[in-house]
Amino acid sequence: MHPILDALGNKAHVIWDWNGTLLDDVQLCVGVISELLLEQGKAPLSVEEYRNKFGFPVVDYYVRLGFDFDRVPFEKVATEFVKRYNERVHSCQLFEGVQDVLENLRGAGLDQSILSAAKETDLHFLTDTHGIAEFFAHRFGIADHYAAGKVARGQELIAELGGDKGSIVLIGDTDHDAEVAKALGIDALLLTGGHHPIARLQATGSPVLSFRL
Repeated sequence: MHPILDALGNKAHVIWDWNGTLLDDVQLCVGVISELLLEQGKAPLSVEEYRNKFGFPVVDYYVRLGFDFDRVPFEKVATEFVKRYNERVHSCQLFEGVQDVLENLRGAGLDQSILSAAKETDLHFLTDTHGIAEFFAHRFGIADHYAAGKVARGQELIAELGGDKGSIVLIGDTDHDAEVAKALGIDALLLTGGHHPIARLQATGSPVLSFRL
């Protein structure tokens, strides 16, 4: 049995994160943010440095990287990141085995949704493009591309789902996913190989699966 399936126990609904959980876009994010740092005279990031510094809200993450918003406003930096990301995201693939896991969950009778800090129109386009939209009852993103967080949208999704919160689990790849799950009153299951290192995931106290490196 796949490690994810084995870890779900008696859950009835899986809420997936998108970036870094289903979509393998870490290298792209490192490349784009490094370009923007170089343009401000700063050093590029390694994957390890990126994973240690990345977080939500994104504006705070940019501050940690040393962006000078007096020189270039946050909105301009964020817009440029999204522009370059969107120009190249078609080159990103789903993580290995994603399609099989989604199919197996559906076959086992579990419902599935996506909750993402990505812009919702972008989320719909990419899940359509990768041919996996059919697996999800709901695909909730946010209204803009500033990635402030996803608790509010998560509350709307939970209200839409109804039922017992104990039967719902959020699967993600960052400590923010654990924070969101806690705010929503549901369990979290965290995967390595995404946007945060294993130490940050383990510090949340949520179960961590490390089959992805």
